[in-house]
Amino acid sequence: MRKQAITISLLIFALTITFLIMSCGRADQNQNTGVSNTTRGDPCDETDIDKLEEALRKAINKGIKDDNDLSNHNAVNHNANTEQHKPYFKYELVKVPGAYGNSVYVYFEGRISGKDVMEDVVKVVEKYVKKKCAFRVFFVPEGSLPLSEEQQKDVRLIKAFEWSGCQFPMVACPDGECRESCDNLLNNE
Repeated sequence: MRKQAITISLLIFALTITFLIMSCGRADQNQNTGVSNTTRGDPCDETDIDKLEEALRKAINKGIKDDNDLSNHNAVNHNANTEQHKPYFKYELVKVPGAYGNSVYVYFEGRISGKDVMEDVVKVVEKYVKKKCAFRVFFVPEGSLPLSEEQQKDVRLIKAFEWSGCQFPMVACPDGECRESCDNLLNNE
């Protein structure tokens, strides 16, 4: 009985020490200062188009860097396009100011291997595919980037697979709105 009491006392002592060690961690750990920083928050909260573009670039770069498959498929600098270290894929952001709010178009080009890696690319950008953020995402053939000024102004000049923030059957129109058809807008240009 005495041996059992000593064992229980030692276990209680060890648990108390463990609890004290864990509760006396760093003071700054998990402290929320209340300061808004869009690089840690949602880049889509930015209303200024330049800040939106920069916040999206940081978020996409972080998503690529933090994903092992994508970082292995890509250069550290996603646009480091040298012959010795040509990235498997790269992207470009184009600011699109509009009457219905600013947004950014995202263009991906290159090649990736495997279903999981494609899913990873989608996961990096899917939370930003909405109005007043990354309203449209395009997957363009290799050699399409950088885009010409004409292509940046008129996305119809680009042969690409397009993903937009509009719900079917609506389509993304150049004015930044989702409509059943853009024909009236395109005929008025």
